[in-house]
Amino acid sequence: MENKLPFYKKPWFWIFTLALVWLSFMAIPHGKAPSTTPEQAESTASFDVKSLIGDDIKEVRAKLGTPQEDTDPAQRHLDAGIKQWEKKYVKDGKGLLVTYDIKTGRVIDFFVTTNVVDSKGLTKDKAHLLKVAGVDSGDPFYQIVFVQALRDPNHTLA
Repeated sequence: MENKLPFYKKPWFWIFTLALVWLSFMAIPHGKAPSTTPEQAESTASFDVKSLIGDDIKEVRAKLGTPQEDTDPAQRHLDAGIKQWEKKYVKDGKGLLVTYDIKTGRVIDFFVTTNVVDSKGLTKDKAHLLKVAGVDSGDPFYQIVFVQALRDPNHTLA
């Protein structure tokens, strides 16, 4: 009488299984750094917005220097009832728009964009925006609001 073993007790099954496991293990990349986008490669903040919180527009200007767009409201703007104005700063290809009250000089908000040259400031990486601004999302001292881009709702600005 012939002794038939189940397939899982035959040597060829285990050799095949071990070879398959070994090949699967070898197919996994080892020791390679994960690929990063240029946005993720940045390690320092372009703007230290945290240090600007509470400053008026004159103090912001003293810290950041002359804005790229350094206009002041004309009398016609004041006559039209415009109460807010903005200064635009660019550093390392990133943008910071500072909105302030014309009468008091009090800063109302900061608007951060990423690479303003290549991507018009759009990004899907919110962590990158936080890094550009030099802020933390969980800090109770200020509020961060991500804004969807009108032309592409998959991208955000802050």
